[in-house]
Amino acid sequence: MGLSIRWSTVIGWLLLAAAALWLKLRYTSGAGAAPSGGAESGLGGTGGAFGFALGVLGCAMIVIGAVVHSFAKAPDSGARKPFVLNLFLCSLGGVCVLLASTSLPLGLAVAAWPLVLVACSMAAGLYLIGWIPESQAGGRLSESELVHRRQVLLQRLWTLTDVAPERLQRLLENEVPSGAGVTGALGRSIRYRFRPVLRRRRTRAAVDILEVPKPAIPEALGVVSEHARVYALQVLAGPMTRVLTRWRRAHVVLCLLAGLIVAVRLAALGSGVRP
Repeated sequence: MGLSIRWSTVIGWLLLAAAALWLKLRYTSGAGAAPSGGAESGLGGTGGAFGFALGVLGCAMIVIGAVVHSFAKAPDSGARKPFVLNLFLCSLGGVCVLLASTSLPLGLAVAAWPLVLVACSMAAGLYLIGWIPESQAGGRLSESELVHRRQVLLQRLWTLTDVAPERLQRLLENEVPSGAGVTGALGRSIRYRFRPVLRRRRTRAAVDILEVPKPAIPEALGVVSEHARVYALQVLAGPMTRVLTRWRRAHVVLCLLAGLIVAVRLAALGSGVRP
């Protein structure tokens, strides 16, 4: 239930962010810096012009990241790769806007709070993505594939306990209550994800009920825990996919709004207007 990002993507992001920071320092405090007082008066000097370009680039990346994600493949076909691209562009765009706000009279508060909203939206999307079961190849796992994984785990547990798989299934399916409704599924997912101590207690109680031999207890704990994870994905993947679809629409609107707020301020600076 997580998001794996390639090291090459992380290194690429860090290099681009470092390049933006280096250019910003060079054009605002180095040989290409604006004359004293230039940045405070608007877009005068090289530093002000570079800050303006950096702000525009940041807004563009935030909007493009959200829009590209919204037009990407549906969650049923794999949701992680489009989300990683969205995360890459939105976070890098946010860095550019924040750097621009330090070399322009943009106002850090004006630039920061829209970016905080975008960051909160990305955090919500990251949580929802974790409930979309995907294979290592990036494709969406079907319910039958999840059922097969559970059957394999039950067969393994059977060899450790001599308890029939049918009884094991009835016992372990109590870990995540089923039910209809998107709101209910979201609440159940939050209760499941953020109560690790309770999950561990239930796992241990299930192993105790099964009377697993002492040497096999560590392996049984791992199998029961993995079964609970797969079963949670099976029960909640459908409604959480619908929540993710709604989030994608809301995220686009939020990113457009954040970009518009910063862009209006940049446009006012570019035209010499002081709002």
